[in-house]
Amino acid sequence: MALIPSVIHLAIGIMVFFYIRYWKKQVLGLEWLDARSQWDVYPIILPIFFSKCKIYLSLCKAYFTFGKRSYMLYKALLPHQFKRIGWCILIPATIFGIILIVNGFDKWPFVLKVFAIYGEEIFGKSHSFTFMRADITNTLAGALFIIGGLLVGFSKEKNEDEFISNLRLSSLLWAVVTNYIVLLFCLVFVYGPPFLNVMLYNMFTILIIFIVRFNYVLYRNLKAIADEKHD
Repeated sequence: MALIPSVIHLAIGIMVFFYIRYWKKQVLGLEWLDARSQWDVYPIILPIFFSKCKIYLSLCKAYFTFGKRSYMLYKALLPHQFKRIGWCILIPATIFGIILIVNGFDKWPFVLKVFAIYGEEIFGKSHSFTFMRADITNTLAGALFIIGGLLVGFSKEKNEDEFISNLRLSSLLWAVVTNYIVLLFCLVFVYGPPFLNVMLYNMFTILIIFIVRFNYVLYRNLKAIADEKHD
């Protein structure tokens, strides 16, 4: 949209430049000026013209810059079909995670031999780059939640446009800032073992805040558009 006013002002500026003689003689009543003194009026008009052009060319540059970034973000997103898959993973993983939080993380142990880059047994020795037996219940819940959240948050909408791209960026920024404000608050006021729970939940709060805020604002805007059509 920044292209339209820029082109208009550029056209007006060219007209001003080429018809300055006419304006000088007919409008300003300066017929007595000779050919050399015609340039006396240009220092008054040209700075205004070029300042306007500079402003709108800057707007054009910003438009193309952010437009290119939006296009790159659009290309980086997953197809819309992955959003449905993401919800199918995220919802069960969230329910499973809440059950683990309420009943305890060791309620249903699922012990399996896994490859560990680094691991340490309770009251035992540490292991590096080897196979070891471990309870992977928490790992499954966390991994499924992260995979589902990424698919939901970074898949295209059915009708992806510039508004949705900007909303996704603003929601991500909002989520990061909110997450670290909460973390800073907990760093100052929460101590001891409860802080370990804070760090555990902090791994997922950015995704949660981002998904909730993005979908809430999108739903609210789509609802407002639908209400305007009915009215």
